[in-house]
Amino acid sequence: MPFPRNADVIGAGPSGFLSQTRGQTPEFRWTWYADGSSVVLPGASAAGGGSDLVVTGNRGLLSVSSVLRIHDVSKPAMAPVEIDLDALGNYDYSGLAGDNLLLGRYEGDHQVQYAVTLDAATLAGGTPKLRKLVGGVQVDCDAADEAWTDTGSALYDCAIGDWRGPSKILVDLASGTDTWLPQGKDEWAWDGAVSATHVAWREARLKGDGIVVVRRGETGWQWIPDAEAEVQDPLYLVGGWLASGQKAHIDASSTQPGVPNPTVRPFTLRSIETGEKAVVLTAFSSAVIGPDGSLLVRGGTPSRARASTGSRRAPTAAVRTSNSSRPPGSRPS
Repeated sequence: MPFPRNADVIGAGPSGFLSQTRGQTPEFRWTWYADGSSVVLPGASAAGGGSDLVVTGNRGLLSVSSVLRIHDVSKPAMAPVEIDLDALGNYDYSGLAGDNLLLGRYEGDHQVQYAVTLDAATLAGGTPKLRKLVGGVQVDCDAADEAWTDTGSALYDCAIGDWRGPSKILVDLASGTDTWLPQGKDEWAWDGAVSATHVAWREARLKGDGIVVVRRGETGWQWIPDAEAEVQDPLYLVGGWLASGQKAHIDASSTQPGVPNPTVRPFTLRSIETGEKAVVLTAFSSAVIGPDGSLLVRGGTPSRARASTGSRRAPTAAVRTSNSSRPPGSRPS
């Protein structure tokens, strides 16, 4: 499976994956699993959300883009639909979760989060239909980063009340129901992750750092000490498995010639239920939520590039390997 050199994976769907080259003028390319063909998507920024929909923006960050384009890569001949966020009501991009475009905006002094279902009518150019998810007076909610969505839910970082008490709020995008997960005194939460069964996030505490895990639909939480990792290390969920590691560039060494690469924490899966651990990749550079609760990871070793899909049932990985430096083929539109 060809993979662009010096690039990271930033989206994954049933038919393929989205990559972004590094540098000041990145290239965004969708590659189809079926035959390895690919197409470059125009735009200054881009993201996927576990489906065959890709969003591109007119500025270097999607969060500050005023115009978005939604591409349905399962229908390459179909023109992308354009959404003017200013004309829609001064919204900002928050995320993409399956067929849900997540948007936010300030209403008074508070951030409020909305969703648009990218159905056939919207993708054909119809007016987007917004529905409120969370936020408002005394509830100020912002989007997070990394694995904070799956294809059916989103985990927001919120500040509650005049005292600005921190809380994670999980929103089921189909039903609109929300679950509040507040942090206590001397608990500093970092970006979180969500799957169909669990919610998790790294947290710094006076007694040490670790991971908070909550099973969806249940009260209470589980504390997993993790002194080996940094609280900034990205955290992912694959069903009931935690996935994490220290990001590293895969294509080439970032050290002096002749000097070995520094040791990085490998990409590891850990069972929430049993604590079982398995190292599945010695290094990784990027990971994104895929369809059906999967996780697509770009990793391997500094001398070889891979994209791998982690199972949600066991700590194994099905590896798609490319050691070719040739640019991927193109698919006609």
